[in-house]
Amino acid sequence: MTQLFGSRKWQRGRRPAFIPSVSRPSVDHTGREFRTLADMCAFWGVTPSRFRAHRKKGASLEEALTLAPYNHGKICRDHTGREFPSIAAMCREWGIGLSTYYDRIAAGVPLRKILTAPVQGAKK
Repeated sequence: MTQLFGSRKWQRGRRPAFIPSVSRPSVDHTGREFRTLADMCAFWGVTPSRFRAHRKKGASLEEALTLAPYNHGKICRDHTGREFPSIAAMCREWGIGLSTYYDRIAAGVPLRKILTAPVQGAKK
């Protein structure tokens, strides 16, 4: 019987069929078995790097696998309390341009006035 690891008989260029550090089976919090960590993360819809990062921060196995979807955009609220997925969506809803919004922010105008003041040159 030839040993795969730590043996002089292992030939250069031949890769063993089983590498313990990569092909380690994983078990989730419900008891399901997966061939690899990547398979388990794909089943739960979480990337392996995000899973590892949350585990490093002290999250339990269940918490790391059942994370809320990552929000890439900034959720913002207008002065009435309505939520929008982005600043651009809020500006479209109120009928002002994005550049107008940022110009008024830079000038220090309050949010209520930014969204409700008429835009110069805009058709009524």
